[in-house]
Amino acid sequence: MKNIFYHTAGSLLYAVLQWLVIVLFSNYYGVEQVGYYSYYLGFITPLSIFFNCGLRIFIARDGNKEFNDSSYICLRYFSLFLYFILLLPFTFFVDNQSVFIFCFLLKGVDSLSELEYGAWNRKRVIKFFMCSQCLRLILSALFFVAFILFNFEFLYLSFILGMLLTFCLFDLRKSALSKSFDGFRLAEVVKLLRQTSPLIFSSLTAALVVLLNRYFVEGFLGIKNLADYVLLLYFYNVASMFVLSISQVSIPVFSCMDSPFSSTYFLKFVVVLVVYSLFYSAFMFLLSNDFMLFFYNVRVGYSSTVIAMVVVGSTINFFSVFVNSILIAKGLLKYIMKVNVAILIVTSLLMPFLLSNFGEFGAYLSFLVISVLSLLLNALPGIYRSANVR
Repeated sequence: MKNIFYHTAGSLLYAVLQWLVIVLFSNYYGVEQVGYYSYYLGFITPLSIFFNCGLRIFIARDGNKEFNDSSYICLRYFSLFLYFILLLPFTFFVDNQSVFIFCFLLKGVDSLSELEYGAWNRKRVIKFFMCSQCLRLILSALFFVAFILFNFEFLYLSFILGMLLTFCLFDLRKSALSKSFDGFRLAEVVKLLRQTSPLIFSSLTAALVVLLNRYFVEGFLGIKNLADYVLLLYFYNVASMFVLSISQVSIPVFSCMDSPFSSTYFLKFVVVLVVYSLFYSAFMFLLSNDFMLFFYNVRVGYSSTVIAMVVVGSTINFFSVFVNSILIAKGLLKYIMKVNVAILIVTSLLMPFLLSNFGEFGAYLSFLVISVLSLLLNALPGIYRSANVR
């Protein structure tokens, strides 16, 4: 439970930092810039995930150290080099260049620490993850205040500098990775890449689902409605941090179990997620509209029906994410990839139909339908498959 607390606290601090970016854009640059930010982030995030190579999750389940840390480090820095080189030309062909460059640098710098996070999880020293996120938030806030005092126009660069300085001053110094390159073999790096490839493509397709959602909403409804859509779903993104924390910390635990779905550990956290979902639902119905008006200076006035669809879809996703951690722990990476590809195909067909027929309501209806499909594909066959993996 202590590690779950540390991971949850760190994830919430990370969510606060991401939320402050949205607050900055909404209050200083206007709600339309939030639309551009979310649109470009939706494009860049899948590429960032692809070039992260799934190493954060893979190293967490590599408790027996099948691969040398030098292989992980080599693959991480080579893939990040490719990320910066291959995405740089896109900066010359976008409508809002400054926002795109910010998203491009933000995800690149954010990815620097991914391998350290996974290594801390493997070693069960999650408190370092929490400390890293806390330092990120503090340094970003200090840079932000300094930029305001000196009338520096590009305030959003404070977040990038805060992340970069944290990586250099804390993450590298507290890294749980061995810095020795004794016994390094290029063949092992290639083998690592081959084994992580299902996880890479499953994560990529999951991110592409988010990109497609934003692409279709912007295409059918415009950038303003995209901003409204993203602002409401951001509550789910923040709330899911707790579930992701449980899932991340549980991967090493589930990997040691023969039947994780029937374990006391699994059932205990199912009850926790039920209680957590009730608190989340109460917040969404009672406070979400007022929260947005106070912090974003935006009055959207979401209907109770729309909020209900987001609440139900979010709750279903909470359980889907938790179940997915079992599949990862049991090595069912190819199956996860197939599930995410199926969801991507359904999304590409469902979103245009619902948006063209139901407008903005169709966007939230799609979120609900895809959430149900995701849980069914992950849980029902997953229980059977995981029970038969030995």
